[in-house]
Amino acid sequence: MNGKALINPRLQTERILNQVKTHYLNSNGILVGGLDSLSGKVLDPRPIHEDLGDTVPFLIYFGEEELAKTQVEAAWNRLLSDNWHFANPRRTRQWLLDAYDWSDLLWGMISWAEYTQEGSDRARVDRMLENWQKLFVLPWGRATGLSTSLGGMPLPISSLQSVGMFPEILVRWCELTGKNEYLDLAREIVEQWAEDPFFKENGLFPKASLRAALGCSVSSFVQPLAQPFISQLSTIRLFKDNTNLIASIMAVYRLTQNPKLEEVVQHWIQGFSTNLLTDAGELRVEWSPKSNLSKIYSIFSFQIIDLLCDGYTLFKDQTMLALARKIANYWVEIQGETGLFPCNLSPKHGLEKVTFSDGETDMSVALLKLAELTGENRYYTVASNCIEGIRKYHYQRFGIADAVNSDTGEVVRSLSKTKFYILSLKVWIALENFGKLNQKQFQELLADR
Repeated sequence: MNGKALINPRLQTERILNQVKTHYLNSNGILVGGLDSLSGKVLDPRPIHEDLGDTVPFLIYFGEEELAKTQVEAAWNRLLSDNWHFANPRRTRQWLLDAYDWSDLLWGMISWAEYTQEGSDRARVDRMLENWQKLFVLPWGRATGLSTSLGGMPLPISSLQSVGMFPEILVRWCELTGKNEYLDLAREIVEQWAEDPFFKENGLFPKASLRAALGCSVSSFVQPLAQPFISQLSTIRLFKDNTNLIASIMAVYRLTQNPKLEEVVQHWIQGFSTNLLTDAGELRVEWSPKSNLSKIYSIFSFQIIDLLCDGYTLFKDQTMLALARKIANYWVEIQGETGLFPCNLSPKHGLEKVTFSDGETDMSVALLKLAELTGENRYYTVASNCIEGIRKYHYQRFGIADAVNSDTGEVVRSLSKTKFYILSLKVWIALENFGKLNQKQFQELLADR
């Protein structure tokens, strides 16, 4: 396929990696949070241990072994110094331990252990998963994903964003080690959410679940304790919540071939199509059957396009491919003059012509995957134009500007987050490997979770 001519991807990746090594490290060689893409001034000097899975796999891919090792060792030392009570330092409630902060951390550690094949690195991952279970799994085997730094006891309510990615993590580790206990835990988490009454009725997973944590109907005694979470029991958030769990369910299915899990995915597709997708191909970010809750449509639609491509590759279900096309077609029509996409669209306020750097990266990759599966050149062309827009407008002297105007390319937010700059390597990897993007290796490397 021939899209717009682009500068050699290798020239771009070399530039990014050289800048990261020159400007984005502290005095100990640890990646910092971010800097100003125009001036180079460090804006967030704190390490990004919680984003290990967004950095280490790409450093490994491009042969930056020593830099990757430095990040892994620093993250491991932080875990030990925190006595396993690790929390993202950018969170306001430091007393609340959230398994979501561990997801990319574990993904990065697993990537490193897979690369080195060292027993000591594998032992570290086993130890991390052991402590993860102590913090976030109740004594009766139900994963909640929430705990406290005070006593390290799991809270008796399950948070979808906190645990949604973990079955996929556990499946990956089971495949690398052959230890079926990790698959058993992955299966348990998936099944506990599939039994949620809200999911059974609506085909979508709520933000939180009492049944997933307690394994039974909620008693009149427990319900008052859960009052702060009541609204979340009947509200869904699509991105990072539902998308991560469906990716996890597909990962468990791939290993087990359990037909009941395919039924769960199909039930979700029906619920998603009915409640979140408009005839025009717009996607609602949040939804509740109890209110007219329907937030802005967002560029994070790329997660659904990507997920549906993976679902089609796994199940060979033409419905999934048709849905991916429908959503992609909507975004193709609103691509800006720069080749970039606006980040948000509000039914009340209309088009907001501001981009989001990481969204542009992942939308480009999702469209390339769709082009590969459908053979439709226009998706390749649109993705190529977006990548050229990233290169021309988002890339600045010292990094990647967080936001620009989608029609003019004028910088709106000059912050360059380290993880987003490194993650922008995805588009150049995808261009170089077009034709192989729906293979497992690149599904794992290029996915957004």
